[in-house]
Amino acid sequence: MIVVSDANDDIAVGVDRLFRLSIELAEMPLEAAQAYDNIVTAIREAEQAALAALNASQAAFEKVSCLAEQFFLSTIVFLSLSSSQLCFMYLRLFYTVKIYLLTYL
Repeated sequence: MIVVSDANDDIAVGVDRLFRLSIELAEMPLEAAQAYDNIVTAIREAEQAALAALNASQAAFEKVSCLAEQFFLSTIVFLSLSSSQLCFMYLRLFYTVKIYLLTYL
């Protein structure tokens, strides 16, 4: 009787091990699927961040290029002014651009 009981215990332990192993094996594809889902989510978030950075850089470029265009047009007008007037206007524009860039970029 003792021998049969020991054999039954061994079988029960073996079945339990197989059951736990099958659970672990079944969880692996779920974990892999979650990992792939996390990767896809990270790629989408990175794409959104890259597009936001692109839009921000384009907006900054447009603002700066507009300021530069205004500066060059103003420079042509200011060429007829005296050197002291021209220096004053240049410094004023320079600090305006500097404050703008520090404020908005």
